[in-house]
Amino acid sequence: PYNICLVYPDFIVMGKYGIGRTSLIKYIADQAHDQWYFVFADFSKTPGKGCDQLLADLWPEKRRREGGRYRRYKSGRFLIAQLAKNNKRPMVIVLDNIVKLSPQKIALIRYLSLEKHFLFIAITEAVIPKNDLFLLRAQLIPVELVQLQHLDMESSCNLLAQFSKR
Repeated sequence: PYNICLVYPDFIVMGKYGIGRTSLIKYIADQAHDQWYFVFADFSKTPGKGCDQLLADLWPEKRRREGGRYRRYKSGRFLIAQLAKNNKRPMVIVLDNIVKLSPQKIALIRYLSLEKHFLFIAITEAVIPKNDLFLLRAQLIPVELVQLQHLDMESSCNLLAQFSKR
């Protein structure tokens, strides 16, 4: 029912380790939980484990483990796309801890972004290779890059106000 990819841009939140990127997005998720359904995936893991984590958050009552995993990677990503179609709130997939992108991770992002049922927030390290950042931006078009630095309280409040408006 939602075609949010055409309405809202995706975000890439970039900054040094420990600056509070994930905490900022979790705070936004807590504030917007009535309007949006946020799902967090640790993208430092393999794409298969990332799919398992997304499925655990999206479909906890149907845990079907096969050797410690829900199902195979390709059927898992298909199931994630199908579950999004049945969700009542628009979904935000937060891809956390992106330091390096493999071809399989790019393929997962491409597959899920082509479904046009998700908004993506990619949280990357400041040390991400330029080529990987370029590939990530290419998969998430339209995308806004937010580079975080150490902020004082007033700047932090202004940043949160901007995110809220968007």
